[in-house]
Amino acid sequence: MSTILVGVDFSPESDTAIAHAMGLARRLDVSVTLALSTFVPESPEGLSPSLLASYAKYAADLKARLADERAKLAAVHQRLQGQGVEVSQVVLDGRPEDTIPNAAKDLGAAVVVVGTHGRTGFRRLAMGSVAEKIVRHEDHPVLVARGEAPPGGYRHIVVGLDFSPPSRKALQAAKTYLAPGGKIDLVHCWQLPMWSYASGAPLLGDNVAQFQAELLGSIRETGEKWLAEVGPIDGTIAFHSLERAPAAGLDFWATENKADLIVVGSHGHTGLRRWLIGSVAEAAVRHAPCSVVVVH
Repeated sequence: MSTILVGVDFSPESDTAIAHAMGLARRLDVSVTLALSTFVPESPEGLSPSLLASYAKYAADLKARLADERAKLAAVHQRLQGQGVEVSQVVLDGRPEDTIPNAAKDLGAAVVVVGTHGRTGFRRLAMGSVAEKIVRHEDHPVLVARGEAPPGGYRHIVVGLDFSPPSRKALQAAKTYLAPGGKIDLVHCWQLPMWSYASGAPLLGDNVAQFQAELLGSIRETGEKWLAEVGPIDGTIAFHSLERAPAAGLDFWATENKADLIVVGSHGHTGLRRWLIGSVAEAAVRHAPCSVVVVH
């Protein structure tokens, strides 16, 4: 049986991630694995006797905390028994952004679920230090859980559609995560190219209007083709085009339509680490009003 790997740190956001993982596990008929990442660093070489004593105290405190966290993990594991999902636990040695992707690979996880510690200010940085790094390093789909887990599953899913292979994977994932009788909105965000507004550019006046009309016609035609290829779905699905930047557009659409999940595709593990998940996926993870799944 496949499993959903959920990062646990005993925070309220971690509880949110667990709730989403349990609900999704029921939908996918898989198990849940609770993953606690922690470690005690080795003593650096060449420490003076005074610093060595300081390190020994530090290491002892960390070991005591680790023992306490193991007990907490066992308590969470026990609390989740009898809820219709097989639950296991694992303690990982290292930082979560390193250990969770490795564990997901070893376990063949269907999805990795992590919590987010907020959207702005210092709270946004806390999220950036863990959840974003996991999304960047992970090869498996990652659900960044935000807000209460919807009873019965995700009933309104927004899929960011740019007509690329990654967005096709996102669409297939959305079909899997959708609750029976739910709704999927395929949202393609578009903008006229900057050069169409440039001084002296050939596309000005009526030509811009014609270009826009032709562009919209092409978008609608492609969107209809994608809808025709979706196949059977237990619910409804519709295509929409929105004249906005993609990141802001998905945020706007999900907010206005009270969606409970956004699904976006990642464009692969190439180039610098900063760009691994792409600006649209990263912005959705940071700012979306609801939970987000990034599909690699």
